[in-house]
Amino acid sequence: MYGQCMRPHGLVIALTLYASGCTWLLGVDNDYHKVTNDVSTSTSSTGSGCLDPETVCGDQCANTSIDPDNCGTCGNRCPAGIACQEGACACIGTLIACDGACVDTSTNPTSCGSCGHSCLGGQCSDAACQPITLITGQKGPSSIAVDSESLYWANSDDGTVMKMPLSGGSPTTLASAQSSPLGVALDSTAVYWTNHAANGSVMKVARDGGASITLASMQNNPYGIAVMGPNVYWTGNDGAIKTTSVDGGAPTTLASSQGTSTGIAVDATLLYWTSFSGGAVKKLPLAGGGPTTLASGLSNPIAVAVRAGAVCWTNNNDGTVMKVPAAGGAAVTLASGQQQPEGIALDTTSAYWTTSLGGTVMKVAIDGGPATTLAAGQDQPTGIAVDATSIYWTNTTSGAVMRLAK
Repeated sequence: MYGQCMRPHGLVIALTLYASGCTWLLGVDNDYHKVTNDVSTSTSSTGSGCLDPETVCGDQCANTSIDPDNCGTCGNRCPAGIACQEGACACIGTLIACDGACVDTSTNPTSCGSCGHSCLGGQCSDAACQPITLITGQKGPSSIAVDSESLYWANSDDGTVMKMPLSGGSPTTLASAQSSPLGVALDSTAVYWTNHAANGSVMKVARDGGASITLASMQNNPYGIAVMGPNVYWTGNDGAIKTTSVDGGAPTTLASSQGTSTGIAVDATLLYWTSFSGGAVKKLPLAGGGPTTLASGLSNPIAVAVRAGAVCWTNNNDGTVMKVPAAGGAAVTLASGQQQPEGIALDTTSAYWTTSLGGTVMKVAIDGGPATTLAAGQDQPTGIAVDATSIYWTNTTSGAVMRLAK
């Protein structure tokens, strides 16, 4: 009889039994989370020794509505920094769960605006990536081009053509002592550019460097340049659209009397250009034939780009950005009120351009919609290029090359 715990009838007996180890009768529990067998201390007990709304998880009582180690069910542990709310792992306030962590997507540079949207080394402010300066000290950088590994640009003021790894590092001078190099284009092996002078030339150099090669000389202020397959194409002040082999040779005039022509673009079958002084955008079949006017009555169209059947250009004087189907049709305005729009580049969904007077880098959907300012306060942004992850441009006056994560 004395080897069992019996219900006592007095304080002395109760204290004696407590000392002997029969603690269930007083509900004594030195560990708050340990399960107790005394259900007489509360009418809201679950019957398992845990107080409602707790439940037994192992040898502990847990509130699975708020316990981060047992969230929703026993053993479901929330990642570090994530709270348990109403039985689900969740972030507090405006924080968002990204890869097991709660982040503020308005300022987080690896999840800017949304989970996983990296600013690629830039800062994140108001849920938007901010531009970063890749290099400074360039002398009048103008046109720019990009491939999978490097950036290329021309410095008109000091006559150099430059290359820089996208991964960072020091730039390489591919060519020097050029005469106001302007347009830049790429193919799989070489970099091409125009020397914009009265006795200008069309040039190339291997992407990995080497001796510069003159493809055409004695050209009248050649301006834009494009390359497709075995041929290189360019515009100029003499109103002629010309071509020659990527290996050089006598130039061929594809179209004449085009006025001062500036921008040029090419796809698999057609060549496109802007007649700056003639106020027109035109095209011509690569296989041969005369030019066709895609749009006329324009206000100094300066740069042109083509992708997936859409031809887009900037009108430098009236501040518009426009589009027309490559097959022909009505031209539409994508953006207006721009301050001297200059370079333009396209990806599969959007058009990007610089405004040299406005100091901005802009974006609009090719299918139409509101224009978005991607970067402001730039110092005469001119050339622009895009790849799958980023937008690149030159700030001509300050001598900087910039990048912004898309």
